[in-house]
Amino acid sequence: MLMKRILVVNDSVELLEMMKTLLQLQGHEPILRCYPLLKLEEIEDMKPDLIILDILFGNQLPIGWIMLDLLKLSPSTAAIPVIICTAAVKEVLERQDILAAQGVIVLLKPFFVDDMLDALKRAFPA
Repeated sequence: MLMKRILVVNDSVELLEMMKTLLQLQGHEPILRCYPLLKLEEIEDMKPDLIILDILFGNQLPIGWIMLDLLKLSPSTAAIPVIICTAAVKEVLERQDILAAQGVIVLLKPFFVDDMLDALKRAFPA
C-alpha cells in the first residue's frame, strides 16, 4: 500500500499518539487533531486520503457528526473515505443505514490493532 495522508480527529491524546505510531509504522503520514474541523477549507488544504473520526467530543457533544455531514455534503470532500472510530455505540446504531449508504467504515472502541489495520485495508481496497 502506498503512503497515505491520514487525518485522525479524536479528543484523546493517548489515542492520537497510538494512532500516530501505528500509522507511521504502516508507512503513512498521520495528521492529528484533537477537535473536529468544521471549515472545509482546512480539510481541503490538508488533502487527506482518509479521515479517522470520533463522534463525541468534550462533554460528550456529538460534533463529529457535524464534521462528517459537512464532508459528505461537499463535492470537494465527499469522496474521502472515513472511518468512524468511537465508543458511541448507540449513536452509531441510530445512523447505521446512513453510514452504510455513505460507505463509512465503523470501528468501535476499544479495538485491537488488527481491527484498525483491517479497517485501513477496507478504506483503501487494492
